[in-house]
This record gives sequence, C-alpha cells and structure tokens, in this order.
Amino acid sequence: MTFDAIVTDVLGILGLTSAEARTQVRRSVDRRYRRLTSSLGLDTTRRVEISTNTTIGSNIVTFNGIEKIERVVDVSSTPYRILSEVLYPELRDLNPESHTSNDPYRWAVKSTTSGSITIALDAKASTSYAIKAEGLASSNKLLENQEPAFAESFHDILVEGALAEEYRRMRQL
Repeated sequence: MTFDAIVTDVLGILGLTSAEARTQVRRSVDRRYRRLTSSLGLDTTRRVEISTNTTIGSNIVTFNGIEKIERVVDVSSTPYRILSEVLYPELRDLNPESHTSNDPYRWAVKSTTSGSITIALDAKASTSYAIKAEGLASSNKLLENQEPAFAESFHDILVEGALAEEYRRMRQL
C-alpha cells in the first residue's frame, strides 16, 4: 500500500474530500510514519545518486535532495573520476577561482540546507559538464508512490493513527 493509498483510505473512511483535508491527513500519516520508523529502529535513510551540471565560470555546485554526500564523481570524463574530499578552508587556500578547467580533482562542502548541499570544486568550469553526488537522503518522509519501510500487514497502524488524530480534531471543532 503506497502513501497515497493510505491517505485516500483515511479520507474515504472519514468522508472528506477537500484539498485542505488531504493535506492534513498527509501530515498526520507522515508524523505517524516518522514516529513508528524511529521507535522500531528502522533505517531512516536511503542511498541516492544526484546528478547536476556545473555552471560555466563557477566552481560552486548545488545538489538538491541529499543530506550527506559520501563521494563526488565527475561523470563527464571516461573513465569516471572520483574526486577527493577536502576541508573547505583547505580548498579555499588552493584558490580555485584562479583555475579554470573541466578536470576538478577535489571538492569540499561549502554549505548545507534542509534539502540540499552546496559544494566547491578546486577549479571553475570552462564548460558545463555533468557531475554526480552519491550519498544519503532521509527516507522518514513518504512520497506519494512510496511504500512504508515495513511489512504491509502493519500499514493499518498508519491508517488507524491518522484516523484517531482526525477524529480528535473533529471533536475539538
């Protein structure tokens, strides 16, 4: 049963059809899922590969949808080249702004947000080329077509939890 199917099931039982109700039930199911996966000690990360292109004249690259980068790969070269990670102050001392090349060899994390990581390369790109980050992303939030990370026979826990929360909310109105 997918996340969308669980939400649709709860909405059907409650007889709700509005977009606002769907949003509220989605949040409720998502909260239950996070609590359940963490209480069961389930792995709440998944391996991802995020590809993007460099920007001409820049040594900065942002990868969206990743929480921890384990390695960066230059996929534009044959064979692919795995770049070495260094600390940002070390990379800054190399003065990457003065080097223009499509052959980076080092990278460093420059900044992070809740849904992306920005890295700096040791050279500015002379042309746009493909680069890939491999790492971990959070899986404690379900997407529409994803299934929960536990057996389907336990999916009713998410349905029942969301129903309880919605009934409690209705009683307060």
